[in-house]
Amino acid sequence: SDLEAELARRLEVPHIIAVANASVGLVLALEAAIASAPEEVRRRDRVALPSLSFRGLPGLPTVLSRRSAWCDVCEEGGVLDPESVERQADSLAAVLAVHNVHWRVDVQALEAVVSRAGVPLVFDSVYGMFGTARGRPCGSNGHAEVFSLHATKLVNGLEGGFVSTTRDDLAVWLRAARGDGGHGSGSRLSPLHARFALQSIDGVDDRIQANRSRYEAYAAALEGAPGCRLLPYQPGETHIYTSALVEVDEAPGWTRDGLLSLLDAEGILARRWYSPPLHGGPTAGVDVAPVSTAMSRRILQLPVGDRLDRELVYAIGGLVAGWAARVADGDTLRSSP
Repeated sequence: SDLEAELARRLEVPHIIAVANASVGLVLALEAAIASAPEEVRRRDRVALPSLSFRGLPGLPTVLSRRSAWCDVCEEGGVLDPESVERQADSLAAVLAVHNVHWRVDVQALEAVVSRAGVPLVFDSVYGMFGTARGRPCGSNGHAEVFSLHATKLVNGLEGGFVSTTRDDLAVWLRAARGDGGHGSGSRLSPLHARFALQSIDGVDDRIQANRSRYEAYAAALEGAPGCRLLPYQPGETHIYTSALVEVDEAPGWTRDGLLSLLDAEGILARRWYSPPLHGGPTAGVDVAPVSTAMSRRILQLPVGDRLDRELVYAIGGLVAGWAARVADGDTLRSSP
C-alpha cells in the first residue's frame, strides 16, 4: 500500500506490514519471531518483559499461551536492563523490549545477550516512531519492531499499527498471518485507517516541533527547582517529545503523590508514570525488579498536548517549581500527604 511504502522509506526498512492495531502487531511479531527460533527455544513458555511499562503488556504473551518473565530496568532511562535479561536468558522463548518516550533500549547490548542465547527479540517501538536508536531510524532492530497508528500517537490513523522487519522470512509469515491471500487472522489495517495515517504523516514535523517547544517550556520553568527534575531526552538520538516526565526526590512533605494531589487541586491533569510496577513489587521480602519498584514511586507525567500552549506549560512548570522551593524553605503544603 502507499502507507506501507512511505513508512518503509522513512524507517529505511525493506518490509512494513500494516495491521489492525499495535497490540495485534506485537502478538503477531512475537509469534513470528518464536516460530523462527530453534525447537528448544520454541518449547519454552516465558517471554521477558520490562516491569516498568504500560499496563497492557502482560496480556500479550498470554495470547500465545506463554508467561511473563519479569526483568528489571536500567536506572538511566527506565528501559529493559540487558543484564536482567541475561540472568534468565536460557529459560526464555523471546524477549519483548520497550523503548521509552525519552530513552532507547541499549539495542547493541541486548542483541548481544539474545544472540548468545539464541532467543528472538522484538521491540515495542511505539515511542520510537520517526525517532532513532543507535543514530539510525527505529525499525530495523531485532527480529521486528512494532509501532502504533492510534489517534493518540504521532501518526494518527484513528486506529492501527504496523510491524517493521528486515527479515524476508518474517515478512512472508506476517503477511500470511494478517490475512493476505484470504487466509490468516483477518487483522489487516482497513483502507480508511491507512488513508488517515498517510495524510497524518504530512504534518509530523510541525507536531514534533510543537511537542519540543512545550518540553522546553517545562525545562525552563523547572530549571534549578529543588527536589525535582525534568527527565532529559537521551542525547544523541532523535525524539518526538510527546511526554514531560518529572522525577520527584522524596522528602518530608514532598513526594510524587503529594505533588499529584497539589496539581489535581488546581485542576491540572497529571498522572503517575508506570505505577505500580507490573511485577507487583517485593514478594516474601524479595524484589525481582527493585529499580522498577523505586522508579515507579518517583516519576510523574506532566500534562502535554496540542491544547496547551507554551505559556500555559510554563505556568504549570512554574507552579511545580514554586511548591518545590517552598518545601525546601520548610513550608508545609496543605495538599501534600
